Amino acid sequence: MADPSAWHQGCGNPPHQDLPAGALPSRRAVLRTGTFGGAALVSLRALGHSGREPAATAATGAKAGPTRGYGFNRGWLFGGVYVSGSELPGYDDSGFADVTLPHTVTPLSWGDWDYTAWEKVWIYRKHFEGSAVSGGRVFVDFDAVMTNAAVVLNGVTVAAHEGGYLPWSAELTSHLVAGHNVLAVIVDARLLDVPPDNPLRGTGYTDYLQPGGIYRDVTLRVVPDVFITDVFAKPVNVLSSTRSVEVQVTIDAASVPRGPVQVTAELLDGCQGIAAATATATIRATGTTVARLTITGLGDVALWSPDTPRLYTMKTTLSDTGGPPHTLQVTTGFREAVFKLDGFYLNGKRLEIFGLNRHQLFPYLGMAAPARLQRRDAEILKNELNCNMVRCSHYPQSPHFLDACD
Repeated sequence: MADPSAWHQGCGNPPHQDLPAGALPSRRAVLRTGTFGGAALVSLRALGHSGREPAATAATGAKAGPTRGYGFNRGWLFGGVYVSGSELPGYDDSGFADVTLPHTVTPLSWGDWDYTAWEKVWIYRKHFEGSAVSGGRVFVDFDAVMTNAAVVLNGVTVAAHEGGYLPWSAELTSHLVAGHNVLAVIVDARLLDVPPDNPLRGTGYTDYLQPGGIYRDVTLRVVPDVFITDVFAKPVNVLSSTRSVEVQVTIDAASVPRGPVQVTAELLDGCQGIAAATATATIRATGTTVARLTITGLGDVALWSPDTPRLYTMKTTLSDTGGPPHTLQVTTGFREAVFKLDGFYLNGKRLEIFGLNRHQLFPYLGMAAPARLQRRDAEILKNELNCNMVRCSHYPQSPHFLDACD
């Protein structure tokens, strides 16, 4: 099982761009799969502007090739309980509250939360200028929304998602206009028939609470017509001289290129190239296509461990698509994790595991904690509580927390 990791900014890649005034950026690290493969032990070493009068904000994170990524956390309008028609462009949202994501739909205290306060349907809206994000396919990426969500752009439902713990995306391209756009998100935070909810048993059956809202980061992303949507990098045989990295690249195509496309994967140590591999792939239809490569000839590499959490960068480039090349980067590390009868072995040596369980709930904030608090939890576990592992109960947690663990 691979640890999720975020886009990472690599050598020579410019930072996230700001949207021009009126476009409402903030920041998001896009959840991407592609680190260790194998075991799930993670390192704990590193362990608002108005939606009606928005202003540009600096955004940080990764950017690759011709991709333009814009933070989309600021300038949202929260209307409270959903009213029929409140997702439509002409709806009067002058009474909505200005909010910044991550956000919880109801105020929370230190304890004694009342789940009936959030188990309703809610409405968020956001205004932005389409001319600022022209020149490619446009996606809005949600790290997570609790629990179900529908995305409506200019009155058209463009996506829906069930479940409150995984990242997902909605493509906006076909329904964007060059001028003023209204993006609405209808959030259903009732007890629903999605894990871990069990409507037949009731809320009291779940052993932890799930306050509703857009509780993780949101990003607006502009990519070419044919682009890399995911990279999974799996180091294998890490303790032998034949170590290699198996790379799976998922390509998303809105049109079919005239000929084969080229995929290049390069393993980097900082800015220094270690080894690379190239393959061709034929895209026969629109949608997703998977290309696979194996990088060999790595030589000596530093092994990852909780005390020496060494990470490398996998830089993957797609070209010969008929459009601009596209590059996506993820981090990866070399380790072998094995359970034997006498204990757990990391990189061939027995490691005594000491760890704690971690839920993503915070007093007052619920699950809507910003990046700095997510990272701080990992630092506390590692540096103050002397843990070398953490049990992430019971769901994919914030990419900021997972990155800090790595």
